[in-house]
Amino acid sequence: MRFPRTTLLAIALSSAAAGAAALVACSSDEASSSSSSGGSSSSGGSSSSSSSSGGADGGDAGCTGAGPTTPVLDAGGACGTSTFGLPAAPFGPVDVDAGNSYDGGTLPPGVYDAVLAERASGAGGSWRETFVVDGTNRFTRIRQIQASADGGLGPVTYRSGTYTLTGGSIRFDYDCAKNDATELDAGADTLPYDVVPGKCGPRYRYGASGIRLSLERRNGP
Repeated sequence: MRFPRTTLLAIALSSAAAGAAALVACSSDEASSSSSSGGSSSSGGSSSSSSSSGGADGGDAGCTGAGPTTPVLDAGGACGTSTFGLPAAPFGPVDVDAGNSYDGGTLPPGVYDAVLAERASGAGGSWRETFVVDGTNRFTRIRQIQASADGGLGPVTYRSGTYTLTGGSIRFDYDCAKNDATELDAGADTLPYDVVPGKCGPRYRYGASGIRLSLERRNGP
């Protein structure tokens, strides 16, 4: 499925080799640059029958992120965000089920930390994210991306607002958006998503172009 420009997370994948090609997909979510942005999975995610839940049986971080387990939408950070709960998840290859469709599903309230980052172009770089949803269709999110192994860290980005679930898509409408300390008009993003079992509880996965991210709810069910 091909999503409009405003639906894609920024992706900037660069190589240390001179003249290497960079894959870039622009978005309101992250500034597009060769050293500071990342994105999400192939527009096909994984089927509801997937038992791997994006590699839940191995290759991903632990699922008990540090910090509160109760969702708080005014946690003291920029845009009300919480602090990161886990170290950055390093990029690895995309799971074999990534060509299937995302199935959506109920997104339980909680605090979710990125535990698995998959990229079609392979390893190198990392993705760090903590996402909070409170059951009233509001959210906060803090994120930082390293696009390649030899690239620097991108800005810490902060978002809050409302989300809407429709089929296998999640739409974010932002009422606060900052990249580091810079405020911006982020517009909206619509991404494919699903909710699958993880190691310790529900796992929220979303994707866009060549990358899939998996976030696990703290302390299980």
